[in-house]
Parts: sequence; structure tokens; C-alpha cells
Amino acid sequence: MESLNIELVRNIVKAIRRYGFFIFNREQYNAIHRILSELSDHKVKQILKVRSLSNDKRYYVLEPDSRVFIARCREECMRNGIIDESCYIKCRKDRFESLVKEVLKALSNAIVEG
Repeated sequence: MESLNIELVRNIVKAIRRYGFFIFNREQYNAIHRILSELSDHKVKQILKVRSLSNDKRYYVLEPDSRVFIARCREECMRNGIIDESCYIKCRKDRFESLVKEVLKALSNAIVEG
């Protein structure tokens, strides 16, 4: 982990804590990929996704993947074949916040280990 860009990890932590995602450019792509591959928590690797923000792949976003819990929230909030909207919204919010906490913990551990 010594060759990781700790300042970049700190910037990712700040952005995810504040906004729930981190936007970066093509030049940072390899450094981001290296950070993700070095995370010791394999579950966190699976819940983070990187996707392009443009067709020219100049900018990317790193964010927790909400698909991990959406189906579960639908199931939990289904009442007689109808989704309870307030339950669904609360479930998604709570699960997303939980995901963000897991990601922040793993990234913070990467800073400490680095």
C-alpha cells in the first residue's frame, strides 16, 4: 500500500462523505483502480462501481452501487402487491447511508495502513 496516493484516498473519502460519490478524470483512472484493488475489504470492492460520465470517457464517477439493496428494499416494502412508498424511500436512504459508512471505513483503513 506504500505506493498508493494517500492524498487521493483522502479526497475520495471527503467527497463520498459529503456527496456520496467521487468524480475523477481519465488521468486518475489508474490510481483509482489501484486504490480499489488494494482495499482489504472485498465486500467494499463489490459495492463500489466506477462508471463513465461521458461518451469520450474523460470523466468518471466512483460511487456505492445502490443495486445491491434496491431489490431487498422492494421486497421489504411490498404490501399486498403494492410498494409502500415511504417505507421504500426510508429503506433506500438507510441502506445507502450504511453502504457509505462501509466504504468510508475501508478507505480510512487504507489511509492508516498506507
